Amino acid sequence: MDSSLARIFLAFGLFALVGLVLAGTGHERAVTTTSASKPASVASGPTARRKAPSYLLLNFVFLVAILAPARWGLFPLLLALIGMLSTAELLRAMTQTTGWIPRGLIALFLLVYLPAALLALLAVHRTDGGRYLAASLYLCVAAHDAFAQILGRRWGHRPLAPRVSPGKTVVGAVGGLAAAAVMGAALAPALFAGAPQAAVLGLTLGAAALGGDLLASSVKRAAGLKDFGQVLGPQGGMLDRVDGLLLAALLMVWELRTIVMP
Repeated sequence: MDSSLARIFLAFGLFALVGLVLAGTGHERAVTTTSASKPASVASGPTARRKAPSYLLLNFVFLVAILAPARWGLFPLLLALIGMLSTAELLRAMTQTTGWIPRGLIALFLLVYLPAALLALLAVHRTDGGRYLAASLYLCVAAHDAFAQILGRRWGHRPLAPRVSPGKTVVGAVGGLAAAAVMGAALAPALFAGAPQAAVLGLTLGAAALGGDLLASSVKRAAGLKDFGQVLGPQGGMLDRVDGLLLAALLMVWELRTIVMP
């Protein structure tokens, strides 16, 4: 196993260990949600402690597909699966949405944004050293998503964007961005960059993941949905898991211009 591959799995192992410890200790605050038609209520979704094992398993499966030899064809298969499930979830959202503007936004998400992001993921994977870049991209986004939720549920009180995503907090956003930066620095060899440059890239990818999450949440709010689906059990729908990855992939394609390749 070469050094970059070993670094990726080591970083994933440490990420999993720290995440499980944080998720399994302490007390999560109750998240309240409000809307124009419903009074404030406590969110009933799974806690980070309950979601952690399936989340880590899902991450491991994604990493295997990303890092598998190209001749196995697992990564294109993964992208096809993401595309099909996401398309089905967006079509479902459109059927539950009234009004031309919300439906138009969902249509743009389906016809432009989703295909462009999937093509960006494929482009990253097909560059020189692309398996390592794609895996690093995925892990930076995963670190942001996991620690934003864990830290936000533990210590977050001030909402970040209550009208779009009531569960997100300022503490969670800051913690998620910091986790993405640390993950980037840890994966510096796999990103073909020095630690400071890789940390900045990780931070940038974390910010893109946050933006992509908020964008997808706005689509869900327009459709009146809590989650895009339940195909992944406690993780929700496919789009609920890859919403941050989509925008981060588009950013990664742009950033590839400045990454020093071997």
